[in-house]
Amino acid sequence: MNSITIICEHSSKNTLSNLTRIVNYAKNLNLKFIRPEELSDFFNDKLGGNYILLTFDDGQEYKFDGIADFLRQNKIKAISFVVPLHWGFHSTYTNFDYYIRNKDVFEVGCHSLTHTMVANSLLYDGIDITSPKLIYYGDKNLKVSYNYGLICKEFNKIKNRLETEEEYNIRLDRELNFSKEWIERATGKQCRYFAYPYGVYNNYVLEKIKKYGYEMAFTVNRTEGTIFSVPRIDTMNLDNKTKNNVIDNVIVKSWERLSQNDIDVKYGIYK
Repeated sequence: MNSITIICEHSSKNTLSNLTRIVNYAKNLNLKFIRPEELSDFFNDKLGGNYILLTFDDGQEYKFDGIADFLRQNKIKAISFVVPLHWGFHSTYTNFDYYIRNKDVFEVGCHSLTHTMVANSLLYDGIDITSPKLIYYGDKNLKVSYNYGLICKEFNKIKNRLETEEEYNIRLDRELNFSKEWIERATGKQCRYFAYPYGVYNNYVLEKIKKYGYEMAFTVNRTEGTIFSVPRIDTMNLDNKTKNNVIDNVIVKSWERLSQNDIDVKYGIYK
C-alpha cells in the first residue's frame, strides 16, 4: 500500500501541541514524513511507502514562534503557504528573511497575494463551485455577501458594479502570478505549490494555476482527483477527537490518483 496523509495547520497557541500529536500519530502508524521535493516522485509512482506531509497556511506568526525549531528537531520539512502582501505590511507575520533562515525546514508555497475575501452583492448560482462551506462576509449594506475567494467577480461598492471580465483577470493574475514571482524573487527559489484561499476553487482558477507554472495545488475540501486539487486535513476548527478520526480515514492513495474525499460527508465537518 502506498499512501500519503496531508495535514493543514496554522500558527496558533495550539500549534506545537498539535504537531506533537501528529508526530506521535505518524510514529504509531510507521508513517514517514515526506519532503516536498519528493512529492513529484510519489505521485508518479516512483516512490513507494506510506507517508505524511505537513503544510501550514497563512505563514508563521511572530507571537507563536518555535515551529521551525520543532520541525528541525523532528527532521521534518513542511510547505508553508504564505501571503506575500503580509511581508512588510502585516506586523503579525514573519517576512521572507524568516524562510531564508529556515530553508532547511520550510518550502515556501503561495496562498495568493492578499488572501482575497470577495464581497459579491449578487446571488451566486453555485455552478462550478467546490466548497460547501462559504463564509459569511458580514457587510450589512449588501443583501448577499459571501467569501468566494478567487472564483467570483468582486462587487465594487464605490463603482456600484461587479468587476468586468478584464478587471477580474487582472486581479487573478495579481493574486496567482505576481505573488508567485514575488516569492521567487524574495527567496531565490522556485515557488512550486499553491493553496487556494479558504479551499475555494473552480475549473477556471485551476487552469490559471496550471498556466502560471505551479506543479501542485491544495485545498481543504472534496476533490475530483487531480494534482491541482489535492485534499488536506484542515485542523484549525476541529476538536481533538474529530481530528484523530479524520486523520485515520483521510488517506490519499497513489493508485487511486486522489480519488473523491468524503470526509465532510462522513463527519459532517463542512456542513
